[in-house]
This record gives sequence, structure tokens and C-alpha cells, in this order.
Amino acid sequence: MLALSFPADKFEKFIWGMPAITNNRLKKLKIKLMRFQLALEYLPGKLMTIADLLSRQTLQDPVEDEQEIIEYVREVTKYISLSSDFKMDLRRETGWPDEKQNVQIKAKQYWQVRHELFMEDNLIIKTDRIVIPESLRQEVLLKLHVAHLGIVKTKAKARQSVHWPEMSNGMSNMVQGCRACERHNAANHYDPLTPHDIPDWPYQKVGADILDWEGKPYLVVVDYLSKWIEVRKLPRKSSKSVNDSSLSIFTTYGIPETLFGDNNPLNSRVS
Repeated sequence: MLALSFPADKFEKFIWGMPAITNNRLKKLKIKLMRFQLALEYLPGKLMTIADLLSRQTLQDPVEDEQEIIEYVREVTKYISLSSDFKMDLRRETGWPDEKQNVQIKAKQYWQVRHELFMEDNLIIKTDRIVIPESLRQEVLLKLHVAHLGIVKTKAKARQSVHWPEMSNGMSNMVQGCRACERHNAANHYDPLTPHDIPDWPYQKVGADILDWEGKPYLVVVDYLSKWIEVRKLPRKSSKSVNDSSLSIFTTYGIPETLFGDNNPLNSRVS
């Protein structure tokens, strides 16, 4: 049952359909497919051994983009939530040279995927996100983290509109180094200490513990009212030694109503 439940839950949108699609490209693809009644069937890659000849034959002459693609690109740049002034900064800082040797060293990491990028209105777009140059990344990080969201939510917010290499690492470092987030982080809040009730008279409530000093055990008893400390040297760590020393202290100051200890194990068989 687990083998059936897990994939059904993971691919729920594909089983029932995706009625709420926010991506403009997916919306258009869904509209195109509405006039068809499709029956999808999975075919393993080992069964697809023959490649299509036409797909291997590339075109030598440049092909102009379809008007529908141009309109889609315009829609992408239109609805990305960036101010007009910031878009002007992007247009000034972005742009591809004609040859690889003219590419800046820090921008060469884009060269292998340059065909996945396209230019619209002097902005470099990757899928439905604007590529941010290095000179403006810090400003974008600050804008994304202005609400002091966590790492996961900040990354999710960024993936809706912007892109650059190692963007996730930059966001993680910024959120982890934010002083405001660190100060208000739930992990840095500690429960207050619960104090003991103050007793009404001396030796009504006492605490006891075993102290080791220079290899020798001592019994330490503290009064919770006066903070008076009594120390008795023990011949050995045994219940009898602790009882005898406690009896000597309680005979002098009185028998307490409450005694606190730390559950220190004692060898009761040692006489």
C-alpha cells in the first residue's frame, strides 16, 4: 500500500490535473492542449533506440522567432515584480559579447548555457526569471530578505523572479548572517529558570551533594533560606557515610522538611 500511496500523493497534480497554474508558459501550453484528448503512456528509454533523423539535422539559416514566442517573452518581463529604475540598472549591467574570448571571466560560467538564455528589452531572461549580474546581487538579496523570512521561504520567493549561479548559497549565507533573524530565532530563546520557593525558617528546605576534592569525597549541605553551607568529609562514598554525616548536621541545625539531591549513586554495600 505504501508503494501505491507515495507516488499517488507525489504526482497528485498530474493525476487530477493542475487547475491553478501561475506560470504563464504552462498556462499557454495547457490552453493549446485543451482541444485534444490525450492518453499519456510511459515508455522506458531503453525502448526508444532509433533517433529521429530530422531532429538530428540542424538548420543552417537563422529562423525568426514566432510572434507567439515574442509575446510570451514580453509577458515574462512585464509581470516580473521589479521596479522600473532597477530594470534600467539591469539593462546597463547586462549584455553578451559576440565572441567567447570577450566574455568576462566571471560570466564564462554562462557560456555553455547561453542558448537557454534570451534577451528581451536589454534584459537576460532564463525561462521566466531575470538573470541578475554580480554588481546587483547584493541589492537583490537585501530586497528579498527585507521581510526577514527564513532560508526556504527566501529561496522560494527568489525563484519566482530572479536567477544567478550559486544563488541558493548566497541566500543561505545572508539569512544565517542576519543579526535580526539571529536575535529573534526561536532556537535562541530559552525557558526562564524556575526558582525554588523561599522557606519560612532555616533548614526547612536544604540541598545536598557530593563534592570531590583532591581525591577525597565531601558531603555539602546548603540551607535554602540563609545560604549557609555545611561541609563534612566522608570516609568513603557509601550510604552509611552520607547518613552519618547528614545526621550530624541535622542534629545541630534541625531536621529539614524537604531535601534536594542530584540522585548521586552510592555504594550501599560498602560498610
